[in-house]
Amino acid sequence: MFSIGILEITVLLIIAFVILGPEKLVELSKWLGGAYRDLRVAFAELRSSIETEAGEKGGESSSDPSREKP
Repeated sequence: MFSIGILEITVLLIIAFVILGPEKLVELSKWLGGAYRDLRVAFAELRSSIETEAGEKGGESSSDPSREKP
C-alpha cells in the first residue's frame, strides 16, 4: 500500500531543513508534536466515552448470572 522507508524520511527531512531553515523547522516540530498529542488525547476521550456508553447499554441485558433476579 503506502510505505515510507528510512531513506525517504531522510530525504524529506533534508528538503524541509533546506526550505524552512533550522529555526522554523524546530517551531514546526513543536507544533506538530503538540497537535499529535492533542489528537491522541481527543481519541482517548472519545474511546472512553464510547466504551462507557456501550457498557451502560450492554449492562441491561448482561448474561452475568450474579445480575439475574431469582
